[in-house]
Formats: sequence, C-alpha cells, structure tokens
Amino acid sequence: MLAFACANATIFPRHNTFARWNRSTLVTPKTFLVGTLISLERHRTQCSTSTPWLTNLSTSLYKIDGWGAPYFHINKPGNISVRPHGTSTLPHEEIELIKVVQEATGSKASGGVGLQMPLIIRFPEVLKHRLESLNGAFEFAIQDNEYESHYQGVYPVKCNQDRYIVEDLVEFGAPFRFGLEAGSKAELLLAMSYLVKGNQAAFLICNGYKDEEYVSLAIIAHTMGLNTVIVLEQEEELDMIIETSTRLGVRPIIGLRAKLRTKHSGHFGSTSGENGKFGLTTAQILCVVSKLKQLEMLDCLQLLHFHIGSQIPSIALLAEGVREASQIYCELVRLGASMRTIDVGGGVGVDYDGTHSCGSDISVGYGLDEYATTVVQTIRLACDQKGVKHPILCSESGRALVLNGPPNCIFGLIWAFIFSMYLRPLT
Repeated sequence: MLAFACANATIFPRHNTFARWNRSTLVTPKTFLVGTLISLERHRTQCSTSTPWLTNLSTSLYKIDGWGAPYFHINKPGNISVRPHGTSTLPHEEIELIKVVQEATGSKASGGVGLQMPLIIRFPEVLKHRLESLNGAFEFAIQDNEYESHYQGVYPVKCNQDRYIVEDLVEFGAPFRFGLEAGSKAELLLAMSYLVKGNQAAFLICNGYKDEEYVSLAIIAHTMGLNTVIVLEQEEELDMIIETSTRLGVRPIIGLRAKLRTKHSGHFGSTSGENGKFGLTTAQILCVVSKLKQLEMLDCLQLLHFHIGSQIPSIALLAEGVREASQIYCELVRLGASMRTIDVGGGVGVDYDGTHSCGSDISVGYGLDEYATTVVQTIRLACDQKGVKHPILCSESGRALVLNGPPNCIFGLIWAFIFSMYLRPLT
C-alpha cells in the first residue's frame, strides 16, 4: 500500500501562505486521468516546439474557468493558483500550487519539508469559504423574503469521512449552528465525538439503516445534550425507537422521511420518486402519526425530511419537490404534531464541466443563491397559505461543500509525467 503525505495549504493567519503538515495512509488509486492525458497529447502535437505557450492556452486546455471558479485559476506565469477566499482573495493570499509541491518535497537542508510523493494537499480556507457561502445564501434569502425562522444545515459525513474535514466543518460551522448527518453507527460515533465540542444547538441528524444499537447510540447522544433527531426511513423503525427510548427513560426527537412523488430523472435520481427505496408513503406517515398519538408521543415528531436526489439539475425540479414536501409538513401540523423543521436533504448540484447546463448529469443551471431563494420562497408560500408557522430550514449539502477544498490529490508519477512532457513555460 502506497503512503500519501498529507499537507494543509492554508493561510492562517491570512498573510501566511503555507502551514500545517500531517501524515495519513490511503489505498493507491487504480484509475488514471486517461482523458486528460489524451487531451494533453492532442494539444502537444498541435503546437510546434517554436510556438510560445501562453496563459490563455493553459486556461483553455484545462477549462479551469468553468469548473474551478472562483477557487482555482491559471496565474500570469501559467501555473495553477488557488484563491482560498474565492473572489475576495487578495493577490498576496493566492497559493501557487507548484510552489507548495516544491516546498513540500524539497529537502530539509534546503528549507523544504522533505515529504515524498504522492501528496494530498488540503485547503481548509476553501472549505470555510464554501460553508460561509452556503449559510450566507440562505441568510440573504431569509431576510429578502421576510422569512420568520432560520437556517441551520448539516454535513453528511458519508460524503467524506476524513477526520480533518469533519473537524474543520464543526469548528467553522459553530457560528451558524451547522451540524452533522450520520447514516451508520460508525458515522454516528464520529459525529458525536466532534459535535460535543461544537455548537450544542447544531443538529445531529440520524438517517440510514437502524438497529437497536444504532437507536441506543442516538438516544445516548440526546442525553449528552446534542440536538439529536432520529429520522424514520422505514415504518417498522418506529417500534424500535419507542421501545428503546422507553427502556432508557428518554423522550426522543423523531423525524420522518417522506417518499415524494417528485421524480429526479437524471443519473442520480434512482432513489427518488414513488419507487424509491427509502422514505414513507402518505399512508405510512398517517400510521406513524396515529401510533404516536395513541402513545401520547405526537409531540416527539418534529422534523420532516425528504431527498429528491443528488445533483438536482434544475430549479424547477427543486421547487416541485419542496412544494410537495411543504404540503405534507403543513398537514402534519394540522394533525397535531409539534413540527419545527423541514430538512430538504442533499442535492445541491455541482457544475463539474462549467457549462451551467440543466440537461446534463455533470452540470447544473443554478447557483447557491438561486437554490436558497427557491427553498425559502416555496416553503414560505405553502406555510402562509395554510397559516402555519415558518419552520427551521435544514439541508444536507455534501459535495457542494467539500468538492473544491479537501482533499486535492497530486499523484507523484502522473504529476511528474505531465510536467516533464506537456506543460510549457511562457518563454
């Protein structure tokens, strides 16, 4: 197994451009960027050796202004540069990637760190900026639409379980009451260990398959002061939650996942729609409400969760799903449940190819601001029509948070191969 040297390229404080080093071990990747190498070869053969290589050629070759904005770009010398604060990054705060690699792999005698290739380079400031952007988008939409509640999201740990990512998200998210979502016992234990150090108002959303041990852990997390919500994804889970919580003498906070009719037709929509594997139908939701009412536990039902699917391609599809879920939420309030929160799940799309297209599985036609505005406006309209108090808004954004920041891998052999054969200097 190949060992990866792990580096944090950060600017903490902001005038520093290089700091913190750690080591970890990962399995060697078995796939290579064949398409990229073919593209490089095509460009190399098209250009004669006498043709000067300009910055705009590098930008065009790698299409970095499409997928990398606002964090990655080609600088004047023609090298990849990182803007950790997005468009607000000052010139002296930019991090030139090749310089980080050179300093990391340079000998200690020459002032380097002495690490070996391959490397994982982390950009925690990019992660922080993504988190601030997501919360800022919802805060603006809430104020602009006079919404009478607030937003507090969660990060789905399954998206990337790296210790440093989870640790940074809890730290950076504390001012926003930003929490974590767990889908297994291992993820739940990890989330518990970090949220006890964070904002106690942050959600700990418990999704996924549940056995008695999982439910017991979730209830223990509740007794530790964590804002824990156990989400029903199957109707039969309710009996286990009731039995375990009664045995432990704790009244749990319960949520339920609704199986919407709204269908995401793209590659990532296989778990959406009426034929989806997870979630409760309308009839099953009514059964849950009836059982909780009989046990005088209807006040424990406080959250409605749904998931249209990952990589939601368009605002229209998002609005359709949120509208349907809002109607279910209002009906649960009418039935007497102590509803407080709508969790719109994941699905914030990432524009992988930079085309801003709604008709592609690897692109989306909207940004964070449009996403947040659609969620806020749709829920507000439904609640106002039914005379229901505006709920707390929650989302489970994963890739939209961590895609650009941590980790970014540089594989030693490929990196050296590309630099030695393909990349041309300005002169």
